[in-house]
Amino acid sequence: MALDYRKRCTQKLVKETMIELLEEKPLHKIKVKELCEKAGINRATFYHNFEDIYDLYEKLENDFFENFSKIISPKQMFSSSYEMGKMFIEQTKYFFDNKRLFMIFYRSDRCSILLEKLMEEETKWMTSFDDYKKWEKDETIAFDNEEELFVMNLFAINGVFGLIYNIFSSGKDVDPKEFAELMQKFFYKKMLVK
Repeated sequence: MALDYRKRCTQKLVKETMIELLEEKPLHKIKVKELCEKAGINRATFYHNFEDIYDLYEKLENDFFENFSKIISPKQMFSSSYEMGKMFIEQTKYFFDNKRLFMIFYRSDRCSILLEKLMEEETKWMTSFDDYKKWEKDETIAFDNEEELFVMNLFAINGVFGLIYNIFSSGKDVDPKEFAELMQKFFYKKMLVK
């Protein structure tokens, strides 16, 4: 048990150090030696926990994605516009709460991989509900099948990520709830309804 705790603490320290380095420079310029010195650990400790710098980066990505997935997995989006609004707020708040990682991933060469994973997860989640089947048959809904929903999600996620990136880059103080409500208004009125 003590080893597990120590290992978790070490991994947390290494991940936090990696985030600090990624805020300063791109992934391909970070070396294990530099990370170990900054974290105050030896190389053997690093390699006991991670295969290399890219494995560590992938674990950061996976943590980010898995935590996002936990937000959406139990929720019922299609039951009402109120539930849809709550979902937009929770998702937006997650990105605002994880601004540092969001900015690192958005600026990275691997941004498209994470966006695609998020989009696939969201589409899978949306189509898993019986309520979605009802919406799919509704002639007022802007998408007729899962492929169209996939495209809509691709557009939505890329667009929202671009907006969030611009907000963070500009340093503007934007309330996540207000931003989510604006996005909900846009998606519900412009994309979801014919």
